[in-house]
Amino acid sequence: MINMIKMEFYKLRRQKIFYIILLFVGVIAVMSSISAMSLNINLNGKTQYVEMFQDVSMLFACAIFVAMYIGNDFNNRTIQHQVASGHSRKDIIIAKLLGFMMAAQMIMILYPVIGAITVTINRGWGVAVSYQEIKYIILTLIESIVLNIGTSSYFVLFAFICRDIPKTICLSAVFPIIFSIIKPFIAAIPIVGNFIDLMSISQIGNIGITTAKQLGIILLSSSVTLLLNLFVMKIVFYKAEMK
Repeated sequence: MINMIKMEFYKLRRQKIFYIILLFVGVIAVMSSISAMSLNINLNGKTQYVEMFQDVSMLFACAIFVAMYIGNDFNNRTIQHQVASGHSRKDIIIAKLLGFMMAAQMIMILYPVIGAITVTINRGWGVAVSYQEIKYIILTLIESIVLNIGTSSYFVLFAFICRDIPKTICLSAVFPIIFSIIKPFIAAIPIVGNFIDLMSISQIGNIGITTAKQLGIILLSSSVTLLLNLFVMKIVFYKAEMK
């Protein structure tokens, strides 16, 4: 498994599309921040930092990349050859998941960081930089990293369900939209609503609330989401015929 994980990280470093997406994310972050400043004269770096962490638009960038990263491996039969060569399907899932998680973290973190820097240069951070502010910045970043672990597992699951590029992009891209539409209707259902609220994608809007309770909820949310998606991934991939 270690060799497979190393191979995934090596592959990630060689993916030109990954660097193109990072460049695109950086440009969008700057443009979005400039636009936000023109619409809100009171906007500061701190506010932009939190709001961009809560922005789910970068999930669409992750949707494109997971299709190119994992969906393409099904298209060119790389995964099929790995299975035929004797690699366990569990090892393949874990290696792909870790490789994509690394990429997703960079995509999701780059966006708010560049956005906050852009606004801070023009408007300042908003409050005096102190130990408490540095602590807040770090805790908010940790919340995002933890949630990204759970959220990125959705996209890997979709890639293993679809096993090609177009379907993976479509399913991954519409998932956040469909989720936001149906959530209000099912959130009122006892137990089901609580479970939906615990999913990592539901907690993205709470990034920036750095209380001990919220940090615990985010950790639990990401863990539950990751374990659930891994369980479904295992079922789907183990039953799939690798022809």
